Amino acid sequence: MQKINITSIFQYIALLLLIGNMSYTAQLHASTSPKIVATTKPLHSIASIVLDGIAKPTLLVSGEVDPHHFHLRPSHMKLLKNADIVVFLGGDLESYIPDALDAIKLDSSKQLEMISLEKMIQLPYRKEASNHKTHEDSHHGHGHHGHGHHGHGHHSDKNSKQSNIDPHFWLNTENARTMAQAMAQKFSDMLPEHRKKIEDNINLFYKEINKLDEEIKLKLQEVAGSPTGYITYHDAYYYFEEQFSIQGYSGSIVSAATHTTSAKRVRNLQEKIKEGTVQCILVEKAGYKKIANLFPEQENLRHVTIDPAGISLSEGKSLYYKLIEQMRDGFINCLQ
Repeated sequence: MQKINITSIFQYIALLLLIGNMSYTAQLHASTSPKIVATTKPLHSIASIVLDGIAKPTLLVSGEVDPHHFHLRPSHMKLLKNADIVVFLGGDLESYIPDALDAIKLDSSKQLEMISLEKMIQLPYRKEASNHKTHEDSHHGHGHHGHGHHGHGHHSDKNSKQSNIDPHFWLNTENARTMAQAMAQKFSDMLPEHRKKIEDNINLFYKEINKLDEEIKLKLQEVAGSPTGYITYHDAYYYFEEQFSIQGYSGSIVSAATHTTSAKRVRNLQEKIKEGTVQCILVEKAGYKKIANLFPEQENLRHVTIDPAGISLSEGKSLYYKLIEQMRDGFINCLQ
């Protein structure tokens, strides 16, 4: 008769209990983990940095989808409805978000809109890109980035459609600091037990961004004063240009305000290329075919690919750093 090893049976039972407890703990953590939704990849990246080691935010506009042409589906509405906090840009780029949040009756305490933050540096659409420019607007945004407007910490109207403000403000790293600080405050209020970790995360972010800023300034000195003029697919780079005093912008193929072009706009740009005042086009994957047909690459005109929304980059903590680095490299390659 075979002997039964009592010790082995107890060890087996203990192992099963341990596995069961681990599974229960994982399920409990999943059910209690905060549901934070960030709309775009740059915002999601900053939120991931702030929440590193605590929680993982969910990205609304995922994959290689251009946020300029994004449309909400029922699955997106469900994500928003179940969120504890929705972090979004606001403004023209996301004019659909406030309407969606109103439709699902998401409490204002669960909303964090970036464009209306009090310390947010805001620049108006450049005159050539705006359909509704005022005389006063023409005096703003032509010097250092400090001359831009600042947010007021509240919605300018029910839908927060700040239609004269260039919405690509994440490309100014000072604004990235402001957004990170706002997220840190919001997340700390919801997760007070993680306040110290959030503070450590944001301080590390500041340190990395400060280092990146210095590297960009040093690298751009190599092309400072370059006579190279450039045009862009759409006017998305105003904040980056202003922050780092980049000169040479000569127009965009599509209007930043309407994302459309015209025969007159194309002719004007082609004339600048013919005159030799433009030697580079900052192209984007989404509009490359249109650029290649209208403005083919040639000896005196090169194409430099750049991705202002980070749609070609993998989502996560490192995305924002990589996004700013490729902005730096794109401008250097264009202007050198």
